[in-house]
Amino acid sequence: MICKNCGTELDNDMRFCPTCGTEVPIITEPARKQLSFCMKCGAVLVPNARFCMECGASVQTVSPPAPQLPQNTVSYVREKEQKRRPGKRAFWYVAVSACLIIALIGAAILYSNGHTAINQDNRSDSNKSSAQAPREKTSGLVWKIEYGKETKTTHYVYNLMGEYERIEEMSYPETEPYNTRVFTYNAFGKLTHWEDDEGASADFNDSGTCIYRRYADGDFLRYDDEGNLLEKYDARFPCFDKYTYNEQGQVDYCEESRNPEDTPHLVIRYEYSDDGLFCKQTMYTPDGERVYTLGSYEECTYDVEGRVIREDIYDKSDELFRTTQHEYDTDGNVLMELDTLYGNGESSEIKTLYEYDADGNLLQIYRDGNVLGGGVQYEIYNRDDSGNLLTVSLHDINNRQGIDFTWVRKFFEYDEQGNLSKEYLYSAPDYDSDTNTFSGKYESGGVGNWETMTIYVYDYDGDPYDKMPSSSENL
Repeated sequence: MICKNCGTELDNDMRFCPTCGTEVPIITEPARKQLSFCMKCGAVLVPNARFCMECGASVQTVSPPAPQLPQNTVSYVREKEQKRRPGKRAFWYVAVSACLIIALIGAAILYSNGHTAINQDNRSDSNKSSAQAPREKTSGLVWKIEYGKETKTTHYVYNLMGEYERIEEMSYPETEPYNTRVFTYNAFGKLTHWEDDEGASADFNDSGTCIYRRYADGDFLRYDDEGNLLEKYDARFPCFDKYTYNEQGQVDYCEESRNPEDTPHLVIRYEYSDDGLFCKQTMYTPDGERVYTLGSYEECTYDVEGRVIREDIYDKSDELFRTTQHEYDTDGNVLMELDTLYGNGESSEIKTLYEYDADGNLLQIYRDGNVLGGGVQYEIYNRDDSGNLLTVSLHDINNRQGIDFTWVRKFFEYDEQGNLSKEYLYSAPDYDSDTNTFSGKYESGGVGNWETMTIYVYDYDGDPYDKMPSSSENL
């Protein structure tokens, strides 16, 4: 804009001319858009005028020039506009996200309704008949039949997850169990408890560790959550032991009494080496006085691998009563045990030798000593190429009579899957030591002179056994 009085160029927001002080007429925005200006002096032209009233120049009307913005202002304004309002791409992002959320909510509702209906149907079917419920395939033991003076059967029943549901013990040919062990699980399928009809039971923590075990005769064991023995009770003697542990998790001492409610009459304290290995136990009274009796003091010595190489037991006179020495092979298997008994100024030895195959399976135990009549005892373990135990024979050679008497023998058979299927226990002396075989195993009508026979039946296809297999099906 130009000052009408002196021609000074004015800014659009000036009210007076800075040179001559002439008042600048106020032009509103709507009127400004309809005005025309002289191209020579910039004066406002009268509408429809052909000449400028200020300078007389011929009128050439133009629209007012657009206001000049500072550099980068246009890009700045565009950025502000993009930040202030979502563009087309952002709009599509929002739209697609909304559609996905709606679809997921709908699917969740449908699944919840369907899952509830399925559960209701399953509960309904389960109430109608448990036999109609699906059963997962297992390879567990389902029957154990023990033939002897009386035949006993054990039936193992599994739940849908392949875990024990109950174990039934029966006297053949009775079909009703005389004792049933029932297993309880939590919502996560972890075993928490089992108990049977004879009074035996067990409790487990959330980690599956047994924390309490009670036996039918009244004996019980109590453990902490890590499986460390806390209490042990033997109802036959009776004898109650209570164990206390140190900060390293080792038994510090054991308090012994007759019954759990009685005051302890004996305290056994345990000592350990710098490596944490047990090395000594000593008996005391509750008042701290040393007790002298057989076994009241014991010591252990270890090799550099941490294996016991010597055990010493002392008698009531604090004299050495028994020493046991151990030797090992390079794989850590025991090769020799030498027991030395002391008394009346004399000593006697019992040496036990062990033999293994290349895989570390036990093949033979040979025990020789000058006690118990100077006899020799040995055990022979015969295995197949897979390491499965086939026969076990226990022999007793009396040096006075020179007779090799086989007094206990066992024979084992396996099914195609490698599981133990039959086990025989013999006692008659008809074992052939040259061929290491049993004579009369299969005689007329079945198995020969066995005393007891145990048959094991497994479930490989998932079909439950509703009745015990007859003996004719397995012999």
